[in-house]
Amino acid sequence: MHLLALVVVGGVAGCFLGCGSSSNDDDEGGAGRAGSNASGGRSGATSGGAGSGAGGTGNTGGGSTACGATPCGGNIVGAWQVVQSCTDDTTTTDPACPGGTTSVSDLRQTGTVTFAANGTYTSAGLLSLNLRQTMPLSCLMGDGGSCEILGLAYATLGGTCAVVGTSCECTAAITDRPAMGSGAYTTSGSTYTLTPSQGAPSSGGYCVQGSTLHLHAEIMSAVMGMPGTAASDLVLTRQ
Repeated sequence: MHLLALVVVGGVAGCFLGCGSSSNDDDEGGAGRAGSNASGGRSGATSGGAGSGAGGTGNTGGGSTACGATPCGGNIVGAWQVVQSCTDDTTTTDPACPGGTTSVSDLRQTGTVTFAANGTYTSAGLLSLNLRQTMPLSCLMGDGGSCEILGLAYATLGGTCAVVGTSCECTAAITDRPAMGSGAYTTSGSTYTLTPSQGAPSSGGYCVQGSTLHLHAEIMSAVMGMPGTAASDLVLTRQ
């Protein structure tokens, strides 16, 4: 079955930063095919609350918490709390199923990330997003599925699916879904690389400005396990 959305549902809604595979990946016994992406508008959100974890050394003082800082490197070791999350809204197409699309919008992240001096990291937080999928019925039926079966996956997230003309239309508004991750990390110049305990490595630019950390990422590859170009800037402050 062309359950492209299940990769998104399992990956985005069950993962925070550098998580690899998700706890929801096996809900329907298979993953959908990935496609190409086109970025739309940018979603932004701010958050607050207390952070946890062991701190590290580095610059003290302020730093801009506005999204868009240029990667500059710096000392990433320490415990950090998300204060701003800016992510491009993204639509993914399925080349194996013409007309099949999955859109993610208003992706917001809160929580904490700790980069330990021994080269390991942990992350824990909450994810919110709006998910919309259009899948031609011919693709679903060709793989032995149906709009009803796809709807069962969306129902686990409080979403729904319905037949509209010759397509299956699905939507879900995911709010404050717990997510976490852990693994190893390295830095080189202004680039960080995360290697999750389960999953493929992902890299992005980063910049430490005083007590502020900017983590740049390609959300579709780093979080959803799919190739893509959904640019994200996660802004954190040192705890």
